[in-house]
Amino acid sequence: MVDQRTGPTTRCDWIEFSKATSLHPGGPLVATARLTGSANTEIATPENWNYEGSISATYVFVPNEHVDKALKYLRTENGVDVYRSELTGKEVFLGRA
Repeated sequence: MVDQRTGPTTRCDWIEFSKATSLHPGGPLVATARLTGSANTEIATPENWNYEGSISATYVFVPNEHVDKALKYLRTENGVDVYRSELTGKEVFLGRA
């Protein structure tokens, strides 16, 4: 498994991960992965994908010790806790295992 923000979740010799790839010169940086040793530099995205509004553009990480400061609990829906981000004002969904 490869997390789009931090890379492979376990040691993986066959994948190269980069957090500093630009979609175009001077553009925003996104995370990419490719086969180790590959010369391919083309970036593939899902059809109709846009940087604006993507996780790459809007990602926010809140450490457990700061959840009470950064998130306000709103409700639980179908086993998922719903919070409001104090940073963005948007709803954040936290699943429980």
